Amino acid sequence: EPFLKKILKAYLMENPRKKDANDRYVKSFSKAIEISKLGFDCFVDGSPMTPYANIFLESQEYIPDLIKIVKKVDKFKIDKIILLTINKEKLKEFISKRGRKEEPVDETVERSLRLQEELIKLSKKQENVIIIERSNLDFTKEKDLKIVLDKIKN
Repeated sequence: EPFLKKILKAYLMENPRKKDANDRYVKSFSKAIEISKLGFDCFVDGSPMTPYANIFLESQEYIPDLIKIVKKVDKFKIDKIILLTINKEKLKEFISKRGRKEEPVDETVERSLRLQEELIKLSKKQENVIIIERSNLDFTKEKDLKIVLDKIKN
């Protein structure tokens, strides 16, 4: 069974009302833009590049859904895209800590690294992408958060 199908099945079984998880992107970007218009910095977990990158990883049956997402998110003007990259060891550590039954650790790590590679390729075609290697950063530490914020603001 394809990886995405397993994840979606598990997600929908846990969240039966959230059948259209694709709208998460649209809602997140819409809210972020509203907040930005009020003069606040706003960060969203997701990027318009993500559906594009997934097109290269998913089986043919998911391509139409991904294209629908691309069409929805393409209309948003995003000021900056922050791409956090991570090495394999640290990624494996984080995924293992999540402990999700529907996420086989090694398969999830490999897929995530392929997605990261696609995002890096796509970012080279964008002017507004900042790539930050986060393997040695601990986001619970103020000094590490300051490093990230400084890179975003400069």
